[in-house]
Amino acid sequence: MKLKEIKIFKVLGFRGIWTVKIVVFDENEYSASIVVPIGKSKGKFEVKNLDPDVAILKSKEISDYLKNLNLEDQETIDNKLVEFDKTPNFENLGGNVALGISLACARLASINFKIPFYKYLYFLRKGNYNSFIYKAPRILFNIAEGGVHADNNLEFQEHLVSFKNQAIFSQIQNLKEFNSLFLNIIKRENKKIVFGDEGGWAGNYQNEEALINTLFDLKLSSKADLDIGLDIASSSISNFEPKIFLKRYLEFFEKFGLFYFEDPFPEEGFENFYQDFYAQTKNKALIVGDDLISTNPELVKIVDSKKMINGVIVKPDQVGTLSKTLETIKLAKENNWRIVVSHRSQETLDNYLADLAIGAEADFVKFGAFYQGERLAKYNRLLEIESEVL
Repeated sequence: MKLKEIKIFKVLGFRGIWTVKIVVFDENEYSASIVVPIGKSKGKFEVKNLDPDVAILKSKEISDYLKNLNLEDQETIDNKLVEFDKTPNFENLGGNVALGISLACARLASINFKIPFYKYLYFLRKGNYNSFIYKAPRILFNIAEGGVHADNNLEFQEHLVSFKNQAIFSQIQNLKEFNSLFLNIIKRENKKIVFGDEGGWAGNYQNEEALINTLFDLKLSSKADLDIGLDIASSSISNFEPKIFLKRYLEFFEKFGLFYFEDPFPEEGFENFYQDFYAQTKNKALIVGDDLISTNPELVKIVDSKKMINGVIVKPDQVGTLSKTLETIKLAKENNWRIVVSHRSQETLDNYLADLAIGAEADFVKFGAFYQGERLAKYNRLLEIESEVL
């Protein structure tokens, strides 16, 4: 089936922020669309986004350029997007526009194949969707927020809890109950019930260690079979002192058994600290790269032999095409890194990330808390997929 036309629209995303919606049509007038999210805290290696008003002006030109391409040839479509742009980071077309076109074409191809989107994404990875076996990813639930995602005194961006080895429905039910217990503690302490960019509680607390200690004590008292982790987002911490923070991370690891540390150091100039942290945790904790890798396969190749991380965040909008996203996933799996499919802070109601997580056989998903429609869309899609396959 051939690509006939591309249309670009300016639509509302998270909290009224303008973003782009890409709609693609085939020669039989079938269509598919993608609404692209935006990151509030962006790494320096990410592709550049285009203003939605400027993007609309490019719609006819890029539509004519890609017209009549085979929708089933994802790699050619994505290569043509790179060819059209002519820059390393999509400065001309915009990474948001490129990704929207790339994903919308894949979604339309899945419609033509008459298979669910997650199976088509699996097919693009494996070449045969009939070998698909469902695997439920673990949910990294953002129970409390800080950093640039909240107006409070907490340094770390996300305080995460994750139940072990359960179906999505059971995880969600258990997370709802654990979150209610946590908010009851917050109420008893006479703290404000306020929420951050990703739906987690976002009030002031005594300090980071006190909050982690509260979560740890709650885990023990409730006998919840869960792990606790952190997205530090260190690039956003002012006056960041790597030696001091490394010491803190190791204390949290030893005292509270924290299993997950995302972006513990900024993306450039801290290689030795990553290696030291990785060596001292001896593969008993996940050291996860977000800004460090930016879903870029070339950065995976640079980092893979340096024993710095053993997990990677996957955000397709960081790199601009589905093909590069899938290549990053492939290389990461070859390195035995854990895959974490993640939303952005400024999300949309589009649920494609849930399909990507299942099609990629991701180990974890990070979709925020159960407070906002943009997050719920992903969780509900996970529930829908699970009900289809089980």
